[in-house]
Amino acid sequence: MRVVVKYSKSLLFALACGLFLLNCEGNKQRKEEMARPETTDLQKAVLNYLSFPDFTGIGFEELVLPPVAKFLRYDMEDSLVYFSKDTAGVLENLDLICEDTSQIEFGQVIDEVIYLGKYRSRKLESSLFRFPSHLFKPQVNDSLSIDYKRGTYHLNLEELTRYYNREAIYDSPAIFELVENGQRYGIANHSAVIAKSGESSLTNFAQKIVGDLSNQENQYQALLDFVSKEIEYEYITGKEIFFKPNEVLLRRKSDCSGKVVLYASLLEQLDLPYLLVYMDQHILVAVPGKFSKRNNMNFMWDGEWYFFAETTLEGFKIGKTATNLSREDIQYLQKAGNRTRLYDYVKEDSLDFMTMEVAVEE
Repeated sequence: MRVVVKYSKSLLFALACGLFLLNCEGNKQRKEEMARPETTDLQKAVLNYLSFPDFTGIGFEELVLPPVAKFLRYDMEDSLVYFSKDTAGVLENLDLICEDTSQIEFGQVIDEVIYLGKYRSRKLESSLFRFPSHLFKPQVNDSLSIDYKRGTYHLNLEELTRYYNREAIYDSPAIFELVENGQRYGIANHSAVIAKSGESSLTNFAQKIVGDLSNQENQYQALLDFVSKEIEYEYITGKEIFFKPNEVLLRRKSDCSGKVVLYASLLEQLDLPYLLVYMDQHILVAVPGKFSKRNNMNFMWDGEWYFFAETTLEGFKIGKTATNLSREDIQYLQKAGNRTRLYDYVKEDSLDFMTMEVAVEE
């Protein structure tokens, strides 16, 4: 799977809500004068996920914010958070999202334009206000709860913060850079965002899915049934996006990469061995066990039979469901727990991680 990983930087909701950056003199001086306490990692995690709704799904704001104002933008440079609400200049209920409402600053209307600091908006039907991000109060819940047929996924804000800080995932380099016939190319390292064994939210959820199943083959299939049936397949073109397993569960959908990351992450929590199988423009998981060889989607590796577990085909049965994929399509293998090494299946050679190059799309 040869790709170029691109991370987009944009104004996102800010532009959608009518916010535009102004070139204001003296902004640097104002920022230096406004020395503030540090925004906590938990606050940063929630604000960043609010800023990038593609990584959480459209319902995330309702899970972490009371319905008193609309989140617009988190300005990390100035440590300010921007909101809008229907009633201009009214502080009612804003204490639910701000620790000190005396620090709230409302925009001023001049010639039918709302000005606030370095931003402006033409949406006069609502007010624009901001306050320091260290005063931001996320909704106080026991956990974010996402209902599935096989159980409810619970993710508290501490667990969310560990994902945001990349503490819950293996966080290995994102790209394998290889050289073949004098040409350099990159392979996305999917193990980089697989959750570590013992991640509490996923461990609890994986145990719900398998229930009282004790047979290893049945556990593999039960977890695959969940990922293939209850996580919608999403076709993404143009760039490879690494969704963490919590993000896939919050979004309820993903492409083959995200589905594989989620499936592998669930296997990690139950200490079930697996391999990542890299193909041209595709990736899947292979699992060991005593499965049927009816579909011929299996291969021998390191003295053990492994079987394809296809996450994108709803209801895929390991060893039984036939597709157009076969062992001849395998390019590279990656063993669970080995985050910096690929195995060239064709050449039967081990490849070490070399370097990482990330293209940034401004």
